[in-house]
Amino acid sequence: MQRVNLSYACSEITFQHGILNFEPMKTQSFARQFYLALVAYRRAFSFVKEEGLRHWYLIITAGAFFCMWFVRLVLGAGAGWIETEMLTPFRDNASAATESWGWVGWDWVAGGLERVVEWLVFVFGLWIQFKVTKFIVLIVLSPLYAIFAELIARRIRGSAMSDGGERGWQWSLWRGLRSALLLVGLEVGVGVVLSVIFLFIPLVIPAIGVVTWWLFPFISGAVSIGFYGAAVLDYAWEQTGYDARQSLHATSSVLGAAMALGLPFYVLMALPFAGWLAGPLFGGMICVVAALTWNQHDV
Repeated sequence: MQRVNLSYACSEITFQHGILNFEPMKTQSFARQFYLALVAYRRAFSFVKEEGLRHWYLIITAGAFFCMWFVRLVLGAGAGWIETEMLTPFRDNASAATESWGWVGWDWVAGGLERVVEWLVFVFGLWIQFKVTKFIVLIVLSPLYAIFAELIARRIRGSAMSDGGERGWQWSLWRGLRSALLLVGLEVGVGVVLSVIFLFIPLVIPAIGVVTWWLFPFISGAVSIGFYGAAVLDYAWEQTGYDARQSLHATSSVLGAAMALGLPFYVLMALPFAGWLAGPLFGGMICVVAALTWNQHDV
């Protein structure tokens, strides 16, 4: 098959009713949308190279380091508060209790209980870090992703201005942040509802817990993947002039693409130790490119 230069192929297509005209894609099947979006993800790496955008790897890396610094700052402050307000009073009260009960020399019991509590707090902190890092990445890096999407829009269109409007990158930056906050809020809300349905209701009706507790991780993961996909597609919808509400409605019509674009983002963010960097780079950044170009790959 003859190789087609993507830059040339896109040079005659405009954004507002051309390159981001997703109407034909909305009528395709879930599987077809999923496949085309995966093709776009694979080709996005070449697009970044051919368009001379590889310096954005460094920009997003700097943003990822800032995210990790912020996460550690927040968790460090939280750990300090727990130590001061909970662990220290607990140790003092436990020591006083052993003395009042006449358990002389039994301070090791209080110390042991404190170590157990510290270990539980540590494990809880790790869980919070894995869970919260995703939200922080989506929110903190949203301005960078918005500017990056604006730049891609101009490159593909061959214009100094994108059809997201003459509002420019400042508008894209603000809208990207606002949409990220909206999506994070929605995912948290959906997560709470799912937790109630699949985890807490079975405590009242134990018979269904055998099924719901096994299903919960899979359904929760699928929801997270969908929201990842919605987050990156939002940068494409913004270039068509959609507001946040219209963006969510449009994403509901291309769920196949949303799941395909959210999948690598989700998997890379979940990588132990490396997810904090691999996720923003090869998940967020590359998926933004794929979101802006996936409807070109109707092959």
